[in-house]
Amino acid sequence: MPPLTREPARLGPVPDDPATRRADAARAAYQASWQAAVSNHDLTRLAQARLVKQAWETANREIADARTDLETRRRARADWLAAQIPLGPGIPAGTNPADEAVLRTSFRTMLAEASAASPGDLATTLAQAVRYGDDLQLRAILSAADERGLPQLVDQWAGGHPDRVAQLAELRELRGGRDLAGWGVAKFRPIDQPREVFDLPTLEMHAAAGGQRQIGGRR
Repeated sequence: MPPLTREPARLGPVPDDPATRRADAARAAYQASWQAAVSNHDLTRLAQARLVKQAWETANREIADARTDLETRRRARADWLAAQIPLGPGIPAGTNPADEAVLRTSFRTMLAEASAASPGDLATTLAQAVRYGDDLQLRAILSAADERGLPQLVDQWAGGHPDRVAQLAELRELRGGRDLAGWGVAKFRPIDQPREVFDLPTLEMHAAAGGQRQIGGRR
């Protein structure tokens, strides 16, 4: 994935997100259309069912699109936040090939050492890398921590920098998805198939059979 050059907007609480309001509006519009169709006694049951099916399918498409929109924005924000953590060799654009080869080799060596070190030794080496501005060593340690599942080292790097701490908390919230669990998932759940849609094939079959009988009677 190419790096994101512009910071995506931070998302607010899921209940207040435009996607949630869009899904709520689609659900309300479906309910109104369903009520209008089934209470219109000038329509046959078949006509009512067809209207309900159209409204149901439209609402579910809208709800699905709203969820996709929310998930896309969450993913873009999470990717940007993750990119703020110095992982990988971080070779500047425009570095000449010879220097790039040296940097990559050094990074791989440091990464191998960090991957074999104990968490305690990594914490000590990380503190030294931060103190002396050793960016390549810092990147190797954080890359190893990321691969080994040692978030405490990323927290150590972020410590003392409120912006980093806040970004890490936001990243973990987005990746954990706790705010989408339960209540949030229910908001974007498709509307269950209504009885009218379930009955529609039978109603159409009866209508077709009735039409055939009328045609046969006119012969």
